[in-house]
Amino acid sequence: MKRIVKTIACFALVVFSASCQKEITAPADETQGNQDPIVITASRPATKVAYDENGSTHNLEGSWEVDDVIFGFTASGTTVSFSVTSVAPGTGVATLTQTTSVDLTEGTKVHAIYCPGKTASDLSEQTLAVDFSSQSESVVPVLLLSTANVTSNTLAFTFENAVSVVCIKNPVFRSATSATKLLNITLSGHEIVSSGVVSVSGETLVFNGNAPDKFITKTVNAAPVVVGETFTIADPVYIVVPAGPIANVSAVDNKSNFFVYSLNQTADVSKYYVLDGKSFPAVTLPTSTKVSAGGVVWARANLGGSNLTDMGGCYRWSDTGLIYTARPSTTFDANHGEGFIAYTGECYFDGTVYTKYNKTDNKLVLDPVDDIVQLSYPGSGWRMPTKAEFESLFADPGLTYNSGSANSVGTTVTQGDNSVFMRGTTQVCSATSSNYTTASSRGLYWTSSINAENMTPTGGNPDCVRLNGSTGRLAEAPSYTTGYRNAGFTIRPVKPVSE
Repeated sequence: MKRIVKTIACFALVVFSASCQKEITAPADETQGNQDPIVITASRPATKVAYDENGSTHNLEGSWEVDDVIFGFTASGTTVSFSVTSVAPGTGVATLTQTTSVDLTEGTKVHAIYCPGKTASDLSEQTLAVDFSSQSESVVPVLLLSTANVTSNTLAFTFENAVSVVCIKNPVFRSATSATKLLNITLSGHEIVSSGVVSVSGETLVFNGNAPDKFITKTVNAAPVVVGETFTIADPVYIVVPAGPIANVSAVDNKSNFFVYSLNQTADVSKYYVLDGKSFPAVTLPTSTKVSAGGVVWARANLGGSNLTDMGGCYRWSDTGLIYTARPSTTFDANHGEGFIAYTGECYFDGTVYTKYNKTDNKLVLDPVDDIVQLSYPGSGWRMPTKAEFESLFADPGLTYNSGSANSVGTTVTQGDNSVFMRGTTQVCSATSSNYTTASSRGLYWTSSINAENMTPTGGNPDCVRLNGSTGRLAEAPSYTTGYRNAGFTIRPVKPVSE
């Protein structure tokens, strides 16, 4: 067995210069003398910062650069680090030099990671935490993993991308805008994972995503290229997606125009997912009342409605979509034909306990990926209000309680020339029935909050606001209660004042 005091990389496999020779101290049972140094190489990376769309299969190939840093650890847990010293023309194979003083002997297993911005110092107990939720204009995060053994005096890494890449090229937007930049593109989905941990599973490195919490937004700042009645952007946009199905791809320009391309909820990306020439329709965002309270401005209508007195839709708490809305046929959404009673597997319920927003994770406010407002308008700033924001709104001295017909009973808050009206009569979908219920005396609105005091061993119930209006009666003062997560209530969007 060959033992190397300090491993180095050479630029050739057959002929070694004098500078590549290293004095070797052999084990006692071997003849002492010079031994060939270990040659460390890494094949062309499957996906890296510089992308080249290669062939009909849309493989992405990058290029190693001198001084690229590769780090990791041996099977025994010893940290190692390597630096690219040269790259072979044509093949793109990199020659590496070990920058740590670790003895590598034949049979040694090395787990290697390439992740720009990370170094060996970021390893903790042979694991690496990675977060892709924020991606800059010019840099796409990369996570390449490889495991190799020292054999025949060589250590050859073949890296594979542990995450997927979405390529958005030739997107089509409407040109009826005076915008001078497309600011960002956001990928959103209820299950999209934006972060995770690299660790060893079996004998190889793997990336496991954490529970989803954030959308993934890439800053673009690209000038529009006008083409007839539409505009596009010249260069493709690459966005790293660690795991999970994507629901929407949205874009915002510097004039607050908002565009969304919707994918199937089960469109799970796999290594490389290209959206070429897709049309991004303009979407009308909620209209602000200009009434501010609790640091947010309040929307004019309920989510799913457009007029001041519209009921809008009914939604579960932390669920992914509309369950019921008023319509002539009086039926549930096609994806929820059994109504609100069938919620096992939804709302993070596994049949016994809630797996999120519980005593273990201690999350007390909905993550963006679980907020139906943010899922509807990702990257726009609109979201579901917290209980504290409702309390700030209803603490305003310009508050009145309305009486009148069914859709005008409710609470109004007035600030100068502006006002926000909250219905006191809403349709409520019961958590214990497969039928919707019109409960005129309830007027329930979800908040995005769940109180720690309400946490139970099985999970706990979120906060909601009750506006006890009733046809022909004066609405009563707002009150606060909790609701079953699988009940269907209405939602009023808010947006931070600064946005």
